[in-house]
Amino acid sequence: MRWPVSYLVLLFAAFLLPLSVVVAADDETPAADETPPPFNEFNVDDFMDITLHADLWLYHVRTEDAYHTRENAAFTEVTARLGADITFTDVEWLSTQFRVVGTDVHGRPDSWTVPRRTDWGTRFDLANATVSGNVGDIATSLTLGVQELGYGDGLLIYDGVTDKRAYWTTPLRSFPAAKLTVVPCDNCSVDFFAAIVDEDHQSWEGYLGSYAAVEGGGQVYGTNVNCPHESLGTFDIGLFLKDEDIRSMENGGLDTGSNTWALSVRDSKDFGQFNVTGEVIKQWGRTRVVQNSLAPGNELRSRSAWGGQASLRYNFDCENLAPYVSARYAYFQGDRRSTSTVESFDPFFYGFQDWGYWYLGDMTSYSLTNTNEKVISLELGCTPTASTKLRVFLYDFSLDRETPIVSTHSWSNEINVIFDYYPCDYAFLGAMVGANDPGSAAATFNGDDETQTEVMFWAGLYF
Repeated sequence: MRWPVSYLVLLFAAFLLPLSVVVAADDETPAADETPPPFNEFNVDDFMDITLHADLWLYHVRTEDAYHTRENAAFTEVTARLGADITFTDVEWLSTQFRVVGTDVHGRPDSWTVPRRTDWGTRFDLANATVSGNVGDIATSLTLGVQELGYGDGLLIYDGVTDKRAYWTTPLRSFPAAKLTVVPCDNCSVDFFAAIVDEDHQSWEGYLGSYAAVEGGGQVYGTNVNCPHESLGTFDIGLFLKDEDIRSMENGGLDTGSNTWALSVRDSKDFGQFNVTGEVIKQWGRTRVVQNSLAPGNELRSRSAWGGQASLRYNFDCENLAPYVSARYAYFQGDRRSTSTVESFDPFFYGFQDWGYWYLGDMTSYSLTNTNEKVISLELGCTPTASTKLRVFLYDFSLDRETPIVSTHSWSNEINVIFDYYPCDYAFLGAMVGANDPGSAAATFNGDDETQTEVMFWAGLYF
């Protein structure tokens, strides 16, 4: 395997540059009773404080009978990131962030993730500045530039970029945006934002009804209120507007035309050893995607859809292993044939925060994309040692409504077994094994009924 020169240079910078900078910045040896700063933090002439961050991730994926056909894939995704948080000694109201990310994919991914590029590529995914202060007695901050936006569990606003290479790890998720944060009291914060969606972002709203994914950008606007409270739990209410800008000439004449409002109410609260989390979302607006199907010339229709989830977790009273069990029901409405209104849920900009949030099922999540979907899941987990975590996910997937391609509802049953190991504060290792048994709907959609299996190994360094 040949590694591009730019890749090796970036890796060298990511993990050796911080050490050299610290050495150069330390003109004097600290006194014996002084605690030296962390190796990635340093001061420049009492003017600027810089904290460097870096990551190197490798994920190797092997899947048999992808999409329930007889196609196989084996590939490695590589991600390297180098970034810095910067503050200023005499300008306490100003801070900045920068980060460059490089991604690449090697091997045989085509029958599974189908990256659009297989060369090494880099881009800035953080490049912003924040101005903080008080307006009267109210703390406020304004962040301008490329930044990460995420609310609740990441079901609606989380990932604004579709990576051209590392499809599974998807490390790119930022938006060019302006965000105003207001903190009227200790237990409440309010965000107002306007963001640009990357022109490479892919919409999968029409996939189940026409095998179609369209690419394009647009804008997203919103406000979110977050109120952690002893009696309410962690309470969020958000109002968001997505205005897609799909260039039909670059998508075979396809244009979703989706202009969708979403009102989300979310809460998470502990009751002793139980945790209850729920989110209810109401959507309305306009779209050309009918029955999850998209064709050139589709007329705009009104949308009225519901979605959300409810979960219950129980933490067993066992301090050493910390076992738990969690059950969840997720629902994303499908479009009824008998009405002119579109009832299918708009997936918006959901992203991967952790297993089960919101890529439901390691394998099924590449077919069912948070629209026209019902999911019952059970999660079992424990920590065998202080540095390990073991989890088992069981999923039952079904469609909410028929589509022009399938007339049945049973999609698949999937199991994922995940093991994580954290040997130290700057490294992680892990593995996943899984199987995905198709139902009648998935067999019809994919044209075959093979049981898909997958194994995955990963390792990472970070600071």
